[in-house]
Amino acid sequence: MDHPISMSNGIDYRFDPSGLTILLSDPGPKGSTWYRGLSIYTMLESADRARPFIRDVKRPNNHLTYGDVFDFIERGGDLRRWGIRERGQIVMYMPPPGPAGAVVLLSICTQAVAMPLDPEATYDDVIAAINQVNPTVAIAFRGITSDLFVRAAQDSETPICWQEILAEGKPGLFR
Repeated sequence: MDHPISMSNGIDYRFDPSGLTILLSDPGPKGSTWYRGLSIYTMLESADRARPFIRDVKRPNNHLTYGDVFDFIERGGDLRRWGIRERGQIVMYMPPPGPAGAVVLLSICTQAVAMPLDPEATYDDVIAAINQVNPTVAIAFRGITSDLFVRAAQDSETPICWQEILAEGKPGLFR
């Protein structure tokens, strides 16, 4: 907590590992005031909905706003459709490249425990990870996730939820 992350809007964020929350600093005339209990979800919910959040480097005018990300987590990224009902459940995945990797992480972290694996992980690495934490579900992305990851999930009887990154529209969204 010694090194805050300063944002362009003048607000500093710090992570509090004891409460798994973000600490928010709002600089005022008498110094910074720190607020506890701000989660990623509440940060997205309370942000300026129109402000750009993730930009597409290939199409600079195409971006996701804070509102887009929040709405996606509430609808398309709602983990209940994959059987995740409790915050402590573990979702295993190999992060897709680009903006989708950020959106997947935020979608999972706001609702459950994210278990990202190295896209270069071997079959044995994936099996060892599964045996250590017993994930509730594995998310696989068509055309992106390695066959070794899928085979390891199948062999360990971890349910797989197949997703597809949307090529058109806003960057980073999937279904």
